[in-house]
Amino acid sequence: MKPLYGPFIGRPHHDIYMARAVNLSFLADVARSYYDAIAFPPGHVYLESLQAKAFFDTGHPEQALQIGRRATKRAQELNLPDFVWRIEALMGEGLLRAGRKAEAEQALRDTQIAVDRIVGALGSDRDKRRFGVNKENITVYLTSLDFERRDANTLFQDLERGRARAFVDMLAAVDLSKTHRDLDELREVSRLARPKVLASELGQAAHTRAASGDELEDLIEKRTQQVERVRRRNAALADALTVHVPELTAIQATLGAHENLLYWLPGFPEDPLRTLVISRAGTQSLELPLTQRRLRETLQQFHAAIARQGGVTQQRIAGELTELLQAKSWMGASGSYVLPSGSLHFVPWGILDISQPVVVIPTAGWLLHRSPVQAPHSAAVVGDPEFGGKLPPLRAARREAIAIAKYYGDLSPGGPTGRRLRQGLAEGAG
Repeated sequence: MKPLYGPFIGRPHHDIYMARAVNLSFLADVARSYYDAIAFPPGHVYLESLQAKAFFDTGHPEQALQIGRRATKRAQELNLPDFVWRIEALMGEGLLRAGRKAEAEQALRDTQIAVDRIVGALGSDRDKRRFGVNKENITVYLTSLDFERRDANTLFQDLERGRARAFVDMLAAVDLSKTHRDLDELREVSRLARPKVLASELGQAAHTRAASGDELEDLIEKRTQQVERVRRRNAALADALTVHVPELTAIQATLGAHENLLYWLPGFPEDPLRTLVISRAGTQSLELPLTQRRLRETLQQFHAAIARQGGVTQQRIAGELTELLQAKSWMGASGSYVLPSGSLHFVPWGILDISQPVVVIPTAGWLLHRSPVQAPHSAAVVGDPEFGGKLPPLRAARREAIAIAKYYGDLSPGGPTGRRLRQGLAEGAG
């Protein structure tokens, strides 16, 4: 740790660190007295959480665990659900850095349970980071541990849970009752829940905080029951309201014999790209010699080439992306479903040198709710509109439209169908 005053006094003596530690300890004691004087027990949760983080950061996990567990117990007693998961996450991350993986995983799984219980019910979580932890890191750490063990089933569960949690959290700020009238009661419960959380965190009298906490518990339970009633009528809608994770075998059963699904793991910029490849026949773990940072830099080069209209450069980078992602090694013979993470969200899959389709989906559970698509017997393929001569012609779009039209018979502009279409549209067709 580099002190703020280091650059001004040169090499600091160890007594300076000792004096600083004494000052911080004194300030902590003052803070405790202040919180007691104003009857604000949640302040102790803040303080102990920060102390636990400081002990982890300075390499003292035992002291950090002792204080962190005390903070968790306080948060539970004070009905502070938004603090419980953050403190557990803080301990999980600290234990992971200390190399205590088994304890870290247990803390992170406790975090996941605490988060899933409240997500969606408390409104959209805009304050995602506190005490240096956030919800996304829970999934990063757990999936990394799953991948190391090659535990495909748990890895899928953690990936899908993290992704479902993000969607529920995002949709918490959206009033779905405008399009689904049967959600009015559920919206009212969520509206009442958020003030109860704020009441428990703010400096109110002890009996007021306790009452708010008890009411919050009742509201969360009531919301859970209402979501289950919605699920019986509309499972897809219920999945937008609460975290729901399907079984891996159920997802495998939806895939065609020559299709697969790639669930890309979240990670940090220097982490290698890793994915869980799921097919009807089984699963495979795959790690690429490509980091998130390298992929982002390559995509930035591609976007710059688009801005410069450098066609040759674009083609070169497209080939490079195909090789970096090793797309030909994991593509399903009939196509692949992809659940991207990080920079993979910005990959233009259509430019890769592959012939099979890539379909980006929001969650794996989406496959359970998709409607069967009936192939049309006829089609109108349009390319290179003239726009009254106001815009330059798109010759590549015209060639693409003609190529697609061949799959539906003779739809070319010079063919019989094309001539009838031109006659029907007069000067509107080219």
